[in-house]
Amino acid sequence: MDIPEFNEILKELKEIKDIASSEKNKKDFDALFPSLWYNDEECWKKKGGMSLSTYRCKRYLQCKGGIPDARVGGRKVWSRESVMEWVKIPDSELPAYHAKYKTGATNK
Repeated sequence: MDIPEFNEILKELKEIKDIASSEKNKKDFDALFPSLWYNDEECWKKKGGMSLSTYRCKRYLQCKGGIPDARVGGRKVWSRESVMEWVKIPDSELPAYHAKYKTGATNK
């Protein structure tokens, strides 16, 4: 018995599965980055791998070279999107990152 609508049903099931998967990814993102704004210490915790004093002393290692997206409560803060981008960048790609945002930060 051949059902002509079977392929349509399979296609719709795949779309439902994709939607459910994207919702799960959004929840994972929100769990990892729940805030809209991050100060320098929170950025440092997300990046990891270095001491806080080294991070604070070297603008080159900071999100957007230490140039904030905004100020909240008088403190420099960066948006979730900025932090998400910066966290993914290894040290070897920092020169291109700083060139993109024209931070003027150098590794010295």
